[in-house]
Amino acid sequence: MGKWNKNSFEKFILSWTINIIGLFLAAFLVSGISYPPKQWWVIVIAALVFGLINILIKPVILFLAIPTLLITFGLFYFVINALMLWLVTIFVPGFEIASFWSALGGALVISGVNFLINSFLMPEGPKSIDIHFLDKRRK
Repeated sequence: MGKWNKNSFEKFILSWTINIIGLFLAAFLVSGISYPPKQWWVIVIAALVFGLINILIKPVILFLAIPTLLITFGLFYFVINALMLWLVTIFVPGFEIASFWSALGGALVISGVNFLINSFLMPEGPKSIDIHFLDKRRK
């Protein structure tokens, strides 16, 4: 396991915050995702559990699902995300998902929020590869 340092902690807090935003938005937009009224802390705990599930369980599931991911050209990844979100309901009382389709919708919302926020906050993503490529061509 890697060394835990300040940068790792900051990334963890940032990821947790993004998951909180994503879960709040998913609960607002997707009719089958709910939490008790005026108990916002349920979403905060659910986001923490969701992050831990994604760290501990998701890699194993992804490894086992490689053939299915290849056959479906990666679309099965959304199903895996929905299942990881559904697992949160087992560990967090009060956080509820009514159906698989609600979980899939919620996973899509959370993925969209993650993509949008990370694309603005993480400049070392694909944009920097393009910039480095252009810099080498100009010389």
